[in-house]
Amino acid sequence: MYRLALHDQTDDMHFDVLQIPITDNDVEGASDNTTLDGNVYTDFLYLKKVWKQSWKQMDNATYQRLRGFYTRQFSTGVYPELTMTDLLTNTALVTSQAVRMKLTDGGVINECSCRRNVTIELRQSTND
Repeated sequence: MYRLALHDQTDDMHFDVLQIPITDNDVEGASDNTTLDGNVYTDFLYLKKVWKQSWKQMDNATYQRLRGFYTRQFSTGVYPELTMTDLLTNTALVTSQAVRMKLTDGGVINECSCRRNVTIELRQSTND
């Protein structure tokens, strides 16, 4: 089990991830170049991570807090920070990493404004 925590200048929130495992993928910044004699060399520029987390259903209050993180990126120009911890071993997997956040709204599914299939995508970046 993991704890996913988001933080910015306005809010702190965390989730104990129970439903769908977080996906963890690499984003390569590399350029393969072929020389005139057919050899290849690579310019390795960066290696970043992108994490995705989905929820089958989410109450509207939780969704609105997540949406706040998403919209504040645009109004402040500052990314939220991600911390992820393995709760079984109490090991930090990610510590205060600035992330570009994307959010799907999932649509309202009933009169209490619950959302379904909400997904966040968090791409490792920097606030510098």
